[in-house]
Amino acid sequence: MKKVIYLFLIILIFTNLNGCETNENKIEAVRGVWLTNVDSEVLNSKVGIEEAVALCKDIGINTIFAVMWNKGYTLYPSKIMKDFIGEDIDPELKGRDPLKELIDAAHKEDIKVIAWFEYGFSPSHEKTERKILDLKPEWSAINVNGELVTKNGFHWMNGFDPDVQNFMLSLILEVVNNYDVDGIQGDDRLPALPTEAGYDEYTINLYKEQHNGLEPPSDKYDSAWVQWRADLMTDFMGRIFTEVKNADPSVIV
Repeated sequence: MKKVIYLFLIILIFTNLNGCETNENKIEAVRGVWLTNVDSEVLNSKVGIEEAVALCKDIGINTIFAVMWNKGYTLYPSKIMKDFIGEDIDPELKGRDPLKELIDAAHKEDIKVIAWFEYGFSPSHEKTERKILDLKPEWSAINVNGELVTKNGFHWMNGFDPDVQNFMLSLILEVVNNYDVDGIQGDDRLPALPTEAGYDEYTINLYKEQHNGLEPPSDKYDSAWVQWRADLMTDFMGRIFTEVKNADPSVIV
């Protein structure tokens, strides 16, 4: 009974706080839409972007979450990716900068743009090219059988590996430092990994170092093992937040 009362009091407190807001301080509700390059042609042209922004304005959308990392490519010209895989942008968007085009169009209409790193730690799908893991096989997430982690058709990098984390963070900071974005967003793949992951050499050694030499449980669902790996992801999320805010305190994470 005490728990029920406690939760009820919290709801009342938040209700009262909302009721105390003045018109000057009233927080605008987020009315957002996710803009992807899958089953959508909006990002394929500047005209498409401008038409989409106009539609968003007409129907009251005030925030656009735009995919900028998908299928192992960026959807903005990236020096990091050019140096890494020889392609600075998704080949279908070559010669353009869809992120800048979107920011220019959206900001004219007071619409925020959030850069969405949709694929996160997944650099490819079984139906797409596997450039990154072919170049960096040591970045592969490994399951208990010593195989590449593939979940729902997605290949996975080892998000526990500092080099992989640095790579993802470098893409995020490249956007924050070079574009007037209002925020950045992860996804169910950033920062996150399937429970199958964690049986690579780096993660096993880290676990042993923190557990008196014990090997990680072979049961991927072992609760303490799941929590330990989840904590590593939480730590990385904290790092993303800190480094983005250091680069630009106004950027939403």
